[in-house]
Amino acid sequence: MENRKPNTMKILFGIMLALVLMSSCAMSQSLLTTMNRNGMWYLSLGGTDKLVYIMGVIDGSNISADDMSIEQIKVGLDEFFSDTKNVSTIRIADALPIVIEKLKSEAR
Repeated sequence: MENRKPNTMKILFGIMLALVLMSSCAMSQSLLTTMNRNGMWYLSLGGTDKLVYIMGVIDGSNISADDMSIEQIKVGLDEFFSDTKNVSTIRIADALPIVIEKLKSEAR
């Protein structure tokens, strides 16, 4: 009967494959979390991060925010998401047009 030693390359390959799969699962969970950009996520950001995110959403959409500063919009979103029923149920991209229209109507 011959004494077989485990093939080191197969073991290393198995370990590397397991690590890749585990990191892939962790990344996909992270992507799912970041895709849900609701009020809870927004409120977890710092002030500068909020401003940068708002600018990015406005630049990447057809939302018109003429004659208002990003800071005004940030304050409006902060107020909007201070209402607990909005925090986890409404995404930032959906809240932004509501807040901007409210700010426009207040300026008239």
